[in-house]
Amino acid sequence: MKILIATDGSSSSEAAVGLLCLIVTKARNTFIKVISVYEPPIMAVAAPYAAPAAHSPALEKEMKEFAENAVSRAKSTLNERLPDLNANLTAEVLSGSPAQQIVRQAEAWEADLVVVGSHGYGLLERVFLGSVSDHVANHAPCSVLIVRPRSSFS
Repeated sequence: MKILIATDGSSSSEAAVGLLCLIVTKARNTFIKVISVYEPPIMAVAAPYAAPAAHSPALEKEMKEFAENAVSRAKSTLNERLPDLNANLTAEVLSGSPAQQIVRQAEAWEADLVVVGSHGYGLLERVFLGSVSDHVANHAPCSVLIVRPRSSFS
């Protein structure tokens, strides 16, 4: 079985990693890929000083480091709780739209399951911010496990 787990370092992502550890007890035939996706920042200046959107290398570097730390923490938890998994665990940090990149990775890697955390946004937040887990659930080529933030699987 190939399991793709996406993390952003949030408590819901940590809960997702914890639940995955409970689900995967025998790691011999299980391959897990941990990914974290950061969206490159685009800074726009509002009128009357309107200007084209600018790229911020310093902010992008910080976001990439945050994603790298999220992947590292998830890998550490998985290695600690599933010691037989070591050779079957990979990780990658990607940039772009998190929802789209998770679906692309699931397709390219031919995942059997995608595991994501849910931030538990209400209707208003989903309208303005979108929902990564909703998009993944509706577009992934495989089953999707969405873990709520209030879950604790340590």
